[in-house]
Amino acid sequence: LNDITELNRAENALRESEMKFKAVMEQSTLPMLILDLDGTLADANGSWMKMWSADKNLAIGNYNILTDPHLEGIKPQLERAFAGEALDFPEYFYDRTLAGREGGDLWITGRAYPLKDGAGKINNIVIIIEDITKRKQAEEALRLSEEKFRNIFYNMTVGYFRTGIDGSLVDINPACLKIFGFSDVEAARINLNNSTAGVYAS
Repeated sequence: LNDITELNRAENALRESEMKFKAVMEQSTLPMLILDLDGTLADANGSWMKMWSADKNLAIGNYNILTDPHLEGIKPQLERAFAGEALDFPEYFYDRTLAGREGGDLWITGRAYPLKDGAGKINNIVIIIEDITKRKQAEEALRLSEEKFRNIFYNMTVGYFRTGIDGSLVDINPACLKIFGFSDVEAARINLNNSTAGVYAS
């Protein structure tokens, strides 16, 4: 009788644990997927389905992450994950249009870890994905803005130079070099830094 009671308790605890995991997974704003050891999709949450514009009923049992040709760039990390290693994925560009999905360009990163049973046996692989597209777009916009500024700065006919708050030369354009008669940026830096040192020191 005691053995049966303990078995029931263990089964109830396992069932409760599975329900909690399922609730956490489904309510997560980050896309999550559970994969069988051969790479086949066993389960995924709503966030993952939304990200990939996928039909859960069609994806489960049919999609295989290890044979997805659009994930070749992170194939080594995927193979390590399926060997049982917990790891972070590098930033990766995924073209949803080429993959036949809606949504356009997508930058992702993520983490994979093995899902083990009580005996330590790996039953599944869990992957959590983060959409970093907006951050990458902001970085690209900043890069283009800085490049545009540099082009204007170096091609303007008016002499212009910038200094730091301590008076040290930060940058100088070719027109300004010509006006002051400096041979190059380093010569301008030495002369201008020396000429402003006393002003900023006081």
